[in-house]
Amino acid sequence: MRPSTGAPLRRCTDFGRHWRNTVGMTFERRPPRRPSSPRRKRCRAGGAPYKRPCGGGELGEVVLTSGGERPFSPKMISIRPLSRDDAEAYRQIRLGGLEESPTAFGSSYAQEAARPMEFFADRVSANDDKWVLGSFDGNSLVGVIGFVRNSGEKERHKGFVWGFYVLPVHRGKGLGRLLFSEMMKRVDVVPGLRAVQLSVVASKLAAVKLYEAFGFSIYGTEAEALCVDGAFHTEYHMVRRIAGGLQGAGADPAAIVQRQLDAFNARDVNEISETYAANAEQFGHPLKPLAAGMTQLREGWTQRFGDKYLHATLLHRTVIGATVIDSEIVTRTFAEGIGTVKIVGIYDTKNGKIQRAQFIVGESEMLNAMA
Repeated sequence: MRPSTGAPLRRCTDFGRHWRNTVGMTFERRPPRRPSSPRRKRCRAGGAPYKRPCGGGELGEVVLTSGGERPFSPKMISIRPLSRDDAEAYRQIRLGGLEESPTAFGSSYAQEAARPMEFFADRVSANDDKWVLGSFDGNSLVGVIGFVRNSGEKERHKGFVWGFYVLPVHRGKGLGRLLFSEMMKRVDVVPGLRAVQLSVVASKLAAVKLYEAFGFSIYGTEAEALCVDGAFHTEYHMVRRIAGGLQGAGADPAAIVQRQLDAFNARDVNEISETYAANAEQFGHPLKPLAAGMTQLREGWTQRFGDKYLHATLLHRTVIGATVIDSEIVTRTFAEGIGTVKIVGIYDTKNGKIQRAQFIVGESEMLNAMA
C-alpha cells in the first residue's frame, strides 16, 4: 500500500455523540476556524485548504500545526474493552453524552442518571457476545462504542453496534474513525456472525458516509424513529455483511481495503501481506511499476514501516464493483522534516485479496510551513 509515504496525522474526520441500542450519530456544528495567516490555511498539497465534514454535513476547516495544540497520533491513544473496573468512568462519559447531545440517544440523561452504578458495571462487563470498547488518552476515557450479538437462536448471525460517542474536545482528530475501525476488526472475527447493523439519524450525512466507508449500506428508513422535545427524527438502518462468518473481510472489497489501511497504520508487515494476493502488483501513475509479487511488496513495506511517523488518513472512499478508490492524506518523514502528501489509491480486488494497486501522488507539504 502507498508508494513512499506516512506519519502521525491529525485525521480530518471524527464523529462523536451517539445513541441508543443501535448506533445513531449526530454532530455538533463547529464553525470553521479562522487561520491566523494565509500560510496556516494551506492544509494539503497545492496550498488549497482541506475541508473536513462536521456537524450535520456542514464543513469546517482543519489546520495542521507543528506546535501549540498537541497533534493527534495513534501512539497517544490506547483502545481496549472496558471492564467492571471502568464502570465509573463509563458512567461519567455516558451521562455527559446524554446531557450534551439529547437528540443523539434513545435514552435520556434523567433515566440513566437515576440508575445505580451496578447497571453501568453490568453494561461494560465483556463476554464473547457483547463488549464496550474504550478509547483512552493516557488514563482518561475519551471515547466509547458498544457491540451486542442477538441472543435469539434464529438471529445469532446478527449483531448491533451502539453507543458510539467521543468527547467534544477529542473530535476532529480521527479518534472516532480509529475507534470505529477497531470495533469493525473485532466484529469481523466473531465466529458465525454474518451481519452487523446500526442506525443513524438520516440528516447526518457525514455519519452515513463514514459508515459507508466501512462497508455499511442502507436497508431501511424509519420515519419518526425518535421524538426529542416534540421534534421527530428519521433514521436510516444500515447493515454490513460479513462474508462466510469467520472470513471477516472476505470478498467485500471495501472491507479488505480497510483492513490493509489499518495494517498500514499499524505498520504490520504480516497483516498487510494477508490483504494482497501472492502475485499482486503495485504501480505509480501512469502505470509505473513499483513492486510485483509478495517478496518485493514485503521489502517495500519493511522499509517504509521503519518511519515511526508513518500514518495514512482516509478522506473519502468510493466502491465500484470490485474496485475501491481511496483518497488519503499520508504523513511521513521527508528529508526536510515531517510532512504530508495527498494520495489517491485505486485497488482492484478479487476473491478477498488486492490483486493490483495504483497510486496517484500529489505534492508534498511540510508541516512546519503551516505554523
